[in-house]
Amino acid sequence: MKTLILYGSSHDHGDCAAMMHKLVSKSDSEFFTINCYTAEISPCTDCRCCRTALQCSIDDEMQRIYNYLTECDNVVIISPVHFCTLSAMLLKISSRFQMYSSAMVFRKERPSLSAKRGAVILAQGGSGGAEMAYDTAK
Repeated sequence: MKTLILYGSSHDHGDCAAMMHKLVSKSDSEFFTINCYTAEISPCTDCRCCRTALQCSIDDEMQRIYNYLTECDNVVIISPVHFCTLSAMLLKISSRFQMYSSAMVFRKERPSLSAKRGAVILAQGGSGGAEMAYDTAK
């Protein structure tokens, strides 16, 4: 079993890191982890290339994620909650999944990705606000 982890925290030793390490230590899965703060991935520029084909015009590390996404079984999103939403760097990377949405909305095509199991792990201080972050992650 293969699992893609999108890690959205800037802290290597904080709450999100502790939860991620616990997950990895308790699973037999093969993990491919993307640290959203160190990955060389640009945000979507709304160039609309993906409206005509299942591709992105930006050639960066995101191509590795697209490739791994086709073969993985699970996707896990791990993020602190900042101002009631996911971390900015995780949102930046998630904007690049626009090509899958464009396939369905503009070309009426279903991308050939198999269904994935998923999990969302959020760390939040204070009260309230995680619901919107969870909805965005879904």
